[in-house]
This record gives sequence, structure tokens and C-alpha cells, in this order.
Amino acid sequence: MYKSEKKDVSADGETISVWGVSDENGFILDFTTERAVAECFAEFLNKNAVESRNVIEIAEDMFYS
Repeated sequence: MYKSEKKDVSADGETISVWGVSDENGFILDFTTERAVAECFAEFLNKNAVESRNVIEIAEDMFYS
């Protein structure tokens, strides 16, 4: 089961919150600063029973192409 998860990232003395998805094994990837986007993506993954090994590729296709 996938869920959205927030991660704080620090760079050059600044901290920003990024959102991504995790499963029962832990955090998979971050890809947005918007919570709603991460929640919708987690819902999509769960609805389609996506295997965790395919999550990164799907995220790249959906958000970076």
C-alpha cells in the first residue's frame, strides 16, 4: 500500500519540504512540493496495484516527460 510522505531537504542553508511516496519498505522517491499531487499519485499506484519496482519509471513518465 502506497502513501504520500513529506521529506524535508536542506541545501545551501535552506530547508524545503518535498512530497513523494512510500510503501511498507520505506520512502521510494520525492517528486513535488505539493501534497495533493503526491496523494493523487499514491492513490493512482494503489488503484492500479503497481509493483514498487515500477514506481520510479511511472513517476518519470508522468511528471518529467
